[in-house]
Amino acid sequence: MLRKVVLGSVGVATLIPVVGAATPIKDDPPNPQKPPLMKPSDLPIYETPHADYVEKLKSKGKSDEVGYVRSMLLAPVRVVREQVQIIVDHTDRAKHSIQDQYTELQDKTGWIFKYLREEDNKQVRYGAVAMGGLTGFIFGLRGGIIRRVFYASATTTAMGYVCFPEETKDIMKSNSALAKQYVNIAYNFLYGDYITKDEVDEHSVPAP
Repeated sequence: MLRKVVLGSVGVATLIPVVGAATPIKDDPPNPQKPPLMKPSDLPIYETPHADYVEKLKSKGKSDEVGYVRSMLLAPVRVVREQVQIIVDHTDRAKHSIQDQYTELQDKTGWIFKYLREEDNKQVRYGAVAMGGLTGFIFGLRGGIIRRVFYASATTTAMGYVCFPEETKDIMKSNSALAKQYVNIAYNFLYGDYITKDEVDEHSVPAP
């Protein structure tokens, strides 16, 4: 804005710029005010207060609808998120607990294996093998004598492999060789081609 100023008696006119205070920006009221009724002659040419009022009412109605839907969905969504977070926390705790128990079991099992294989604990190792055979015999009580012998032999062999791994391997090898000899003898006896025990190792069972 320029202001015309006359200096002195000479009457020299000059233009001095004048800075006015800025008009504060007014926020839209929460509830739009309905414009008063006007006569057709009083209606402004470049403004449409009634149309603006209708538009504000429409926009406010839409925002209220969105806010209502948001408020209705917020509570169930929050509950679902909390429940999911609780399940995830429980799952993590259970996972860590299982891992800790598994690690502890591995440590205990490794310690037991190491203890049972020490040379100074032969009496304990013999007792463990005997207990293994007795356990298998008890498991086979409901069956016949063959089942009892089978269960007792299996559990005795398993405990023997734990306590005496090398000795058990040697026994298994010798028993396999002995079983092979008796199978050859039985086969030759059934088919009439009998050979002596010393000749068993030189013969093998022919393929059927």
